[in-house]
Amino acid sequence: MRRGPIRLSGRSAYLPGFDRISGWHARRRKRLGKKVLPRISSSVVGPLQTNCYILSCPYTAEAIIVDPGADAEVIATLVDQANLKPVMIVATHGHSDHIGGVAALQRRYGIDFALHESDIDIVKRSIKEAPLWGLGTIEEPDITKTFKDGDEISFGRVTGKILHTPGHTIGGISILFEKFVIVGDTLFRRSVGRTDLYSGNMDDLTKSIKDILFKLPDETEVFCGHGQPTTIGEEKRDNPFVYLY
Repeated sequence: MRRGPIRLSGRSAYLPGFDRISGWHARRRKRLGKKVLPRISSSVVGPLQTNCYILSCPYTAEAIIVDPGADAEVIATLVDQANLKPVMIVATHGHSDHIGGVAALQRRYGIDFALHESDIDIVKRSIKEAPLWGLGTIEEPDITKTFKDGDEISFGRVTGKILHTPGHTIGGISILFEKFVIVGDTLFRRSVGRTDLYSGNMDDLTKSIKDILFKLPDETEVFCGHGQPTTIGEEKRDNPFVYLY
């Protein structure tokens, strides 16, 4: 059973052979005006090849961990090697392949775990269903904070904005920063998230993409829950699924 993006026949949206260690590509971001851009690093984790992102403030080393779907020890090693100070774990949605490493990381760092308030039930349901996806037994995390649309998320001198982008799940979110957005399983390079799972809705997904994400500047970089990054402009021009619905 596959949880990732809808795909064209014979074309996978996943990164082939993307090593989870060599996938740790730190991208130093410069300061623009009064806004501080985070450094963004990634690691591909778990059997469903989830992109876990680690965002950090270049001035304070405070960091957030986004979608640690598995391999908590790998993620922690990368965080510690970079001398980062995690302050929060964030899930773009509650599916088990995006939260499988949360409990272990909470225990290690003693930090909050947050996601959209509408996906609390999804977390509990996904944990029960995890063995069906070949993900084994997942420890239930402690949800200590919740988001709603328009909330801000801050670490060090960096501030991002929470966008409620339902469709893949009822409480799916994207996290917007200057110049880039993390979209979870809402949008993929040349594909979109599936909506046939519990709480998924194609009308909501289409609205989230067309009315929210596609309103961002074309040059906005898009970091997806699985597979390669893209840009808003590329997907507006080349994504065949967006215009099928």
